Order: sequence, then structure tokens, then C-alpha cells
Amino acid sequence: MTTRDPKTNKQNQQAWHKRVQTGTCGDIKVIKVRDKVRSLFGTGTDNKSLQLPTEEETVDQKMQRLTQDEDSKSSVSLFTKSSRRGGAFSDEQTNTLVTLFEDLVKTTSIIERASVMQRLSENLVAKAVLGGFKPLQICDKIRTERKRFRKLPNKK
Repeated sequence: MTTRDPKTNKQNQQAWHKRVQTGTCGDIKVIKVRDKVRSLFGTGTDNKSLQLPTEEETVDQKMQRLTQDEDSKSSVSLFTKSSRRGGAFSDEQTNTLVTLFEDLVKTTSIIERASVMQRLSENLVAKAVLGGFKPLQICDKIRTERKRFRKLPNKK
């Protein structure tokens, strides 16, 4: 009596191990079987999760919601001054920087940290206004102002 169970029949067991090792089941590759099984799992989607809500908002409700959002935004700020883009330098500080380093802003000369810090230390007003910034921040701000100056249509 011959059985077809791969665990009991020696020849079938050898053939079974050969298929597992080569990654094929007859002429079908294991990857194709896996992809087919995966595709079958995706067919039973629940349409309830795809439905849009049925509630509608009136114009008055929408206006009330918008005005409440504006009131809460004005009282609480999520950003600090240093985390805002461009918020590190005030207008006064920017004007002081531009007047002190006007030659660097209007030309394409090299901006060196040592020369920037030396010029800053010589000017007492600028030192008081810009003293809290690191040399890299000041050099970056000079580069930024240089880019802004280049974009101006009527350069002096």
C-alpha cells in the first residue's frame, strides 16, 4: 500500500524537500503563490470605512468655529521668537547690521568671521545691539541681506 503523504513515503518526502529547497511547487514559483495569496486578502474590504460623514455645517456654525479659532490663536502662540523663521533679528538689528556691513552686503567680497567680529567690536552701538548673536549668525545674516540686495530692482 502506497501513501501519498510526504512524511511517510520516502520518495515523496525527498521530492517534497527538493521543492521546498528550490522554491518551486511544480511549475509555479513560491513568489507567485505568495503574491496571489496577498492579492486575495485585499478583496474583502469593508465599504463602511470609505463612506463620508453625512453631517452638514451651516454657515453660522462655520463662522462661529472660525471666529473661535482666531480668538484662541491670538491668545496662545506655539512658536517662540527664536524658532520662527527670520525671527532672530529685529528690524533695528537688521538695519544696524546693514549700515555697519554695507560694503559686504553690496559687493561680492568674502565674508570672514574674524573681520566681521573685529568690525563689530570697534563699533560700540553695533556691539550693544548685535552683541547677543554668535559670529556665525551674524555672517549668515550678512549673506541673507546680500541676497536680498541682489534681488532689488533698483540697486544703489
